[in-house]
This record gives sequence, structure tokens and C-alpha cells, in this order.
Amino acid sequence: MADGKTKLDRPAAIFTALDIPTYLVWDCDKKGDEIKDTELNNALQRLCEIPEEKLVAATDIVSDRFACFETNLSSTVKAEIGADAYREHLDAIKGEYEITKDDDVEKSPFVMTKLLERLAQKGLRSKTLCAIVTAIATMRNLAVQVEKVELEAETVEEEPHVGN
Repeated sequence: MADGKTKLDRPAAIFTALDIPTYLVWDCDKKGDEIKDTELNNALQRLCEIPEEKLVAATDIVSDRFACFETNLSSTVKAEIGADAYREHLDAIKGEYEITKDDDVEKSPFVMTKLLERLAQKGLRSKTLCAIVTAIATMRNLAVQVEKVELEAETVEEEPHVGN
């Protein structure tokens, strides 16, 4: 998705204000010595409650609230899976779906899912993607536990007190 990073802050701020668990993922877009959107990378980290002294313009981080990638997630996944295996399966997927550009696969959630499923069937998984999924599942489980406790507390408050 083009300009995806520039569209994360508003929904994330709204969801956070509504106590909806939100996990952000973005690319820091570092190319050589140049970092695209340093201020935006820092703003997204602030939104995830990273203290000012710990802000980093471009780095690889997978935390309990967000994940960001010095260059991009695709490069990380390729490196973890192995460039040759990634290329082999990427080319096969491109052929099946009549896609000419690598970027069109990597920007399409449906086709990228098919690629990752195929790689997983061959025992090739990205530890970073697994860590992100684990963080999101943990966040969701914590939210469900808090919701359950809040509902139980409401039930206790609503029960009539019967005295002797």
C-alpha cells in the first residue's frame, strides 16, 4: 500500500482512545544513509508510548505494541526465509496469478498470504512474522481477560445485596 505509513496515526490514535487494542506495523524506509519520513517514524513510536530518549529514526523492532523495520518487512522476511527459496516461490506465485512485478505480490494481502502459506508448507517461516503474530495474539488475549474482569465486576455491582 503506497503511503501506508502516513495513514496509521489517525486510526491508531482513535482506537487507542477507545481502548481498542492496536498493533502497528510500518517500514522505516531507510535506503543507504537516507531515511524517508524520520519525523513520522518518531511520531508513530510516540503513539506507541516510546519515551523520547528511546526514539530511533530507523531500526528493526518487534515489541508488544508495534513492529517497525529499518528498510522494510519484505526484506526482513526474505532474509529469514532465504533469498533463493523466497525468489523461487515468489516467481511461482507470480506465474499462477499472472503478476509481473514483485512489488505487486508484496503489496497484495491475498497474494502475499498465498506466498507465505506455500513457504510454510515447505517449513519456511519468518521468525519476525511469527513474533508479530504472537504479540498481536497476546495483546488480544490480555484485552479479553481485562474485558472479562470488567464484566464480572459489573455483575457483582448489579447483584442485589440481601441482608439478614
